[in-house]
Amino acid sequence: VQRHVPGLSTRGETIAGGAAGLGQHTGAFVPGVADASLFPFHLWRRLVSRHLGKSNLALSGYAKDGAGFLPLREAIASYLRLARAVVCEPEQVIVTAGTHQSVDLCARMLAGAGDAALVESPCHWAFPPVLGAAGVRAHAAVVDEQGLDLAASKLPRRARLLITSPSHQYPTGVVMPLARRLELLQAARARGLWVLEDDYDSEFRYDGAPIPSLQGLDADGRVIYLGTFSKTMFAGLRMSYMVVPPQVAEPFSRACASIYRPGQLHLQAALADFMADGHFSHNIKRMRTEYAGRQIVLREAMAARVGDQVQLSQARAGLHVYARLGRKVSVPRLAEAARDEGIVLGQPHYLPDAARAAAPAVVLGYGGVPCERIDDGV
Repeated sequence: VQRHVPGLSTRGETIAGGAAGLGQHTGAFVPGVADASLFPFHLWRRLVSRHLGKSNLALSGYAKDGAGFLPLREAIASYLRLARAVVCEPEQVIVTAGTHQSVDLCARMLAGAGDAALVESPCHWAFPPVLGAAGVRAHAAVVDEQGLDLAASKLPRRARLLITSPSHQYPTGVVMPLARRLELLQAARARGLWVLEDDYDSEFRYDGAPIPSLQGLDADGRVIYLGTFSKTMFAGLRMSYMVVPPQVAEPFSRACASIYRPGQLHLQAALADFMADGHFSHNIKRMRTEYAGRQIVLREAMAARVGDQVQLSQARAGLHVYARLGRKVSVPRLAEAARDEGIVLGQPHYLPDAARAAAPAVVLGYGGVPCERIDDGV
């Protein structure tokens, strides 16, 4: 129960009383985490040391460009053009301290106090409080078996933003087909919406080539592409990026410098080298094989031990599966009972104005649990 705290603003109480994510970052079945134990820290340490010292004092201060270290932005743009069919130049890339900051900057730059954003429901827990902290109201958008359905969603008054994860919806795992993507872009243009494409785990697809980005289909400059290194590197790096349309690139860069005063240039320089030297692509390829194996083991264990009591999401992608329960179960009570056994179950986050909650479901992450421990967890 949220309590009144003397001295806090109404907004402060709302933020403090909201979801704050899971405190645990490894084990069965913590959702949304990568396995940092397999990351090549020996290579990373060498690259960071290369740029940290008196010979590189320019990298120890504030960033001259709010958008980030230019060689890193060039490496990101090159990677995205090839791997995700993103249409961009380095000048459109904005380096941020995590997707939270990316969404916060978009909300502050593209919406005013009291404006609204449509957010998929269920969604990642962080989007509503981050939007709320920027004065933007979050409203539920309908998610069906083809992803976000804008035509079936109630458009709130003063809607400015729409947040979607079309390549692998979190947490349901639904993949938005091409026809729905084109419909979404057409409707967003007609309704004057900015679309934030959260492509949080697109690198990990196990049954074919990754699906091209929504941004690559956008001919109107309405889509802002959000990516992160939390899944491909390690979560504590706290480094993400945005690709913004050319007409807003310079204002976004200036705003980033003005509001957040970015630094950590030695880490950005090390990451630029990590990508340029081929370590980034090699690590993704290696982890894609590892995670694909973990998902197979999880699916087989669930089929053998739980059977038709659950229905798993079908997408062979990402770091989690969405498990719909076959009968009425209190998900909070189930999660509490699981914690007593050392098992973490993710609970889907629904916005309050959602028309109706889906059937009971839990989120099972396999990124942070080795194959040999998955069956015991199930």
